[in-house]
Amino acid sequence: MTFKQLLLSVAAVMMAGSMSAQTDVTSTYLTNADFSATKPIDNHLKGYGKDMGTATTYYGFQPVDGWTITVVSGDNGNATYPNSGMGGAVFEYGSSYQMQGNSKTAPAAGPDGAAGQGLGFFGVWGCGGYYYQEVTLPAGNYTINIPVYNQSGTSGTTSYFGFTPTTGDAQTIATPTTTGEWTVLTKSFTLTEETTGKICVGYKSNGSGSGANPMLFIDKVQILYKALADDELAAAKLAEAQGKLQAAITAAAQTLNNTSAAVGDALFAHPQSVSDNVRTTITAAEAVLADETDPTKIDEATATLNSASRHIWQPSTNQLKVRHIPSRIRQQAFT
Repeated sequence: MTFKQLLLSVAAVMMAGSMSAQTDVTSTYLTNADFSATKPIDNHLKGYGKDMGTATTYYGFQPVDGWTITVVSGDNGNATYPNSGMGGAVFEYGSSYQMQGNSKTAPAAGPDGAAGQGLGFFGVWGCGGYYYQEVTLPAGNYTINIPVYNQSGTSGTTSYFGFTPTTGDAQTIATPTTTGEWTVLTKSFTLTEETTGKICVGYKSNGSGSGANPMLFIDKVQILYKALADDELAAAKLAEAQGKLQAAITAAAQTLNNTSAAVGDALFAHPQSVSDNVRTTITAAEAVLADETDPTKIDEATATLNSASRHIWQPSTNQLKVRHIPSRIRQQAFT
């Protein structure tokens, strides 16, 4: 086992132990996390306003106390009913009101078997979005739990369930593929510094109707947290830096493989020296990844490799056809 592998193994063990001793901090960061503070709707929820049968039928995303609405993609073909093609509202468990068009009512009870209410959510034909609350989370180990009941529809969607930082990778959880039961969506992750972002629930549907896309009911969103000891924080920062460098190495190598035809003396091509420089930089980055234990130096190697990779030109097929243009004309194109 190399020194790097040993460090990663130790980090994994420490993280696993830390996750098991987390504290519920939901009330510190979220308002109305269980949707109980919002009055449930008293009629059916439509996906399209044009389909409303009475003036008291709801369509689209309804306001929910403490939560902000984001429409990622809405059907605005009807100016009278903008942002159609989706719906979200608080339902009482066991009520007869439905999410239509697939005519699904809320489950009879919550995930604990008790009465209450939850957030109903669905999207169709590529429409969707999410409800969110902004949070600023300190460094530490986190687990987000979101109980979800899927009444129907298991097609793949773009999920927004989880934590999306302002910068960096989103910690999202796929929508459930089982129906007719409560499923707890769970995501564990580590933050190595104070991070601002959004706790989100929702999805963007695929290009099909309500029969294929999930018809979801969401209960209490829970945030669990444990602070990092100094050695845990150091191990987490090292693992994070190593992960980013490995991703940069993989991406740079893949880009080189995909752009071999773009090397040469053409208007839309990069010179051989660019590819050679990226290969050299990849080799240097691999050495850093194997031997370096200082996260700052690893981050520097990542930045150097990403900078080198940006000089690789990735032309389209049509752009490659201009290789026959005389060099004097190519030169004039850049003057």
